[in-house]
Amino acid sequence: MAENVREDAMPYNVLVTQDGRSTIAFARSATEALALAREKEAAGLSEIVVMSNDGGQVAVDRLIRLAELEAITPTPPSVFG
Repeated sequence: MAENVREDAMPYNVLVTQDGRSTIAFARSATEALALAREKEAAGLSEIVVMSNDGGQVAVDRLIRLAELEAITPTPPSVFG
């Protein structure tokens, strides 16, 4: 995660629970959240929940569609003024 970026500014939270303990990873995009969830799943963790920063759970199929949209949507150039 980039420094000086507030956690509440991250649009997605990936909540992982293992052995009764929970950890949260913060993601800047649906693509990043999906990658984190898949990485945790590949590591054998099964209790993985992706949440939007407003507290709502994001279904995996919706997360995949959002990630696909991010992949085809051009990012506007940064303007430094």
